[in-house]
Amino acid sequence: MGYLLTLLSIVFVSVSANGWAEIEQRAIAKTTSQDFNYRQRQLDTAVSEASETVDEMFRRLEIIENNQKEVINCARQDAPVDPDSYSIWDNGRGKCVTVTRGCVPRPTEPIESRELVFIFDASSSMKETYNPPKVSNDCEHYYTRYQKYCGSKYYPSFYMTHPVEKQCGKYSTTKYCQYCGSKPSAPRKKVVIGTKVDGEGIPYNVYGYEYITSGKEWDDYQRKLSKYNDCYNKNEATQCMQKYNQCKSDARIELQDEINAYNEAYAEWKVNVYDVYSQCRNEQYQAYKQCVNDFNAIWNTAKSEPRITAAKKAVKEAIVKAPTFVELGLVVFNGCQNVKNHGFYLNADRYDLLKAVDAIDATGSTPLVDSMIVATENMKIKSESVNAEGYIVLVTDGEETCVSQNSTTAMRAVCDTAKALKKKNDGLVINVMDLSNNSKLSCISEYTGGVYASVSSESTMLSAIVGEMSKISDVPEYCYAPTDVSGYGTIDVYKDPEVTQ
Repeated sequence: MGYLLTLLSIVFVSVSANGWAEIEQRAIAKTTSQDFNYRQRQLDTAVSEASETVDEMFRRLEIIENNQKEVINCARQDAPVDPDSYSIWDNGRGKCVTVTRGCVPRPTEPIESRELVFIFDASSSMKETYNPPKVSNDCEHYYTRYQKYCGSKYYPSFYMTHPVEKQCGKYSTTKYCQYCGSKPSAPRKKVVIGTKVDGEGIPYNVYGYEYITSGKEWDDYQRKLSKYNDCYNKNEATQCMQKYNQCKSDARIELQDEINAYNEAYAEWKVNVYDVYSQCRNEQYQAYKQCVNDFNAIWNTAKSEPRITAAKKAVKEAIVKAPTFVELGLVVFNGCQNVKNHGFYLNADRYDLLKAVDAIDATGSTPLVDSMIVATENMKIKSESVNAEGYIVLVTDGEETCVSQNSTTAMRAVCDTAKALKKKNDGLVINVMDLSNNSKLSCISEYTGGVYASVSSESTMLSAIVGEMSKISDVPEYCYAPTDVSGYGTIDVYKDPEVTQ
C-alpha cells in the first residue's frame, strides 16, 4: 500500500511539472510568433513610410509657398475688388471669400454727413483668451496607427492565471465572502443657503446641500443601508477575509514551483511582447504628434490672445484706414452703469481717438441696450435738417447681461432696441463684430441693414470692419437682394469663392 501511494505521488508530480512546462512552451511560442509578425510588419512599412514622409514634406512646402501670400493679401488688403464687397479668409475652406451686404438704395438727396461710431465691449469677459478656430488636420489618428503598425490599438494581455489566484480566487468574494457592494450614501438635495451681491449691485443665490430625512428617497436609502449592513455583518461572522488571506499565504508556500514558472513566463512575455508593443505604440504616437505639429505650422498659425487685445488692434487699424470725410466716434462700456460716450473725432483728431482706444480696460458687465442708445444720441441722423448716414460697429463677445438675468428676455430687449432705433433713424446701420460666435446677436444687424460677422481673430475682424467702411462713399451705387447661404445666414452674401490675387 505504501509503495502504491509513493508511485502515485511520483506520477502526480511528473504530470504537474510536464503540464507547466507545456504551458510555458506554448506561451513562449505565442510570444515568438507575435514578435516575428510585428518585426516583419515594421520591415515591410519602413521604406514606404520614409518615402511618404519625403513626399509629404515637399507637398507641404509647396502649399506654404502658394498659400501664405494669398492669406496675407486677403486679410490685409486696403481696397476690395468691387466697391460693394470685401474679403475674409475662410479657414474652413482654406480660401479667400468675397463678402457683400444686402441691398443699399441710392439716396435721393446728397448725403451731407457720414458718421461711424465704434461701440467697444470692455466687459470682464474680454480679458479671456480667445483661441482661433483650428483647421482640422489630415493626419492618420494614433489609434489607427496602433492598429496598422503595432497589430492592435489595445495593450496586449498576459493570459496565464497566477497559481495563487487560481487556487484562492482573485478577490475574497470569489470563494469566501459575499459581495456587498459600496456602502450607500445618504440622500441630499441642492438648496439656497443665502444671497450675495456682485460688483454691479446685482443679487445672486448661494447654493448648498441638506440631507433628506423623509419620503421615498429616505426609505430607499434605509432599505439599501440595511441590506449592506446585513451582508457586512455576515462576512464578519464567517471570518471570510481571514480565511481568504490564510489561503493566499498557504498557496504562496505550497505552489512555489508553479509561481516561479509563472513569473518566468510573464517576464519573457513582457520583454518580447508587451515592451515591444509599448515601444511601437510610443513611436507611432510621436509620429502622429509630429504630423499634427507640421500641419499646424502651416494651417493654424494664428496665436491665442486676449479678446480685448485683438479688438483694440483691429479697431485702431480701422481708424487709420477710415475715409477722411467720415467723423469717427467711440462708445465704451465696462459695466451696467458705466457706458461712456467719447464723442466724435475729426480727421485731425484721430490720434486722440487712437489713444482713447489704447486706454480701454476690461471689467464689468455687458449693457448692449444702453450702449446702442448712447451711441445714437449725438449722431446727426437724429437731425431733421441734415441728410446724414450713421454707421455703428459693435465689437463684442457676449450677450446683454444688464437688462435681465434671463438670457431670452435680455436678447429680446436687444433686438427690440435695434428695431426701434432703426425706425426712429432711417439712416442708421449697425454692424456686429462678434468674437463669441453668438448668432443671437445677428438680429441687431438684421433689423438695421448691417452685417453680422463672427470674427475669429484680429485680422478677420479688421477685414470685416474695413469692408463695411468701404461702403461709406459719396455715391453708393450698389443694390441687390441678399442671398441665403447655408451656415452664414441671409445678411452676408458669399460670392463664388475665388482666391484674391
